[in-house]
Amino acid sequence: MISRSIYNEMARFTGMNRFTAAEAKEMERLIRENFNPKYNVCVKCPQQIKHGQRLLQNFLNQVEVYDEPVLEEQPLFDFEPVEVSVDIEEAKKVGCTKCGRKKRTTKK
Repeated sequence: MISRSIYNEMARFTGMNRFTAAEAKEMERLIRENFNPKYNVCVKCPQQIKHGQRLLQNFLNQVEVYDEPVLEEQPLFDFEPVEVSVDIEEAKKVGCTKCGRKKRTTKK
């Protein structure tokens, strides 16, 4: 049995037409970790890459897939909502605290 994320990663490699060297090595790593620890691939040989794709496809047809449990994200800190009591009339009278302007400006 393999997880859904590994299955999706393997399935992505089975449908690819062009491979970079890094992608071929990643396919080799997946094959080695899951079912054939002695598999090697030449990143320049298209026939070896196709053979690796065939190996992956055959493996995916036979393997069972399980879904990972979804973990609920828990907050790091539990904050309670803070209620601030502000007198709106007094706040209007104060004006701007940055420039010291006493009168509040409003756009028309």
